[in-house]
Amino acid sequence: MAIPANIRHFSRKVLYAKEEVAYDTNPTIASANVMETHDMSIALMQGGTVERMIDSHVLRNYSLYHSEPHSVITFKTYLTPNSNLANAPFWGVLMKGAAQQQSLIDGAANVDYYQYQPRNTPNQAPAPDQETSVYFQIEMDGIQHGISGARGNGVINWPRNGLPFIEWTFTGNRIAPVDNPIPTDGDYSGVAAPEPVNCN
Repeated sequence: MAIPANIRHFSRKVLYAKEEVAYDTNPTIASANVMETHDMSIALMQGGTVERMIDSHVLRNYSLYHSEPHSVITFKTYLTPNSNLANAPFWGVLMKGAAQQQSLIDGAANVDYYQYQPRNTPNQAPAPDQETSVYFQIEMDGIQHGISGARGNGVINWPRNGLPFIEWTFTGNRIAPVDNPIPTDGDYSGVAAPEPVNCN
């Protein structure tokens, strides 16, 4: 039996992420902003529902309103460096969106590396409106979803005899979906292969 051409295959999905220059503003996504993810899940319409209850002389339904609409995205990225160690890892933008400060450290033997740490001192803590926010563009087989002004957290997992990874959860403002052919030009050249735990 032939498969209709208009069927969506939502297992075909690609995620892009970029730091916003201004909160809740599209910073213009490029192929270099692609994320290598797995186990990605999106809850697009989150928030509450309120009724507009009106006394009336007729039987009628109440109007419903969506309150505090937002979206939540969860996914995992392998804990790998950039294939060019002079550059930050591709998940560095996610760390910054999780309230971490990114610093380039001048290491021993001319080996520089990137360090992430919480903004936990007065000179590191920016004003609330200056916290880093992330813009997500999610491509799902011809449908483009967006989440702006996203901030969240990450949990580092170091499984025995497995690949270390970070599990991310971000919450942001929902952007209405639009039809868009799934991109094929994602630049994964900066993603190094992960190393299994307990492996020489």
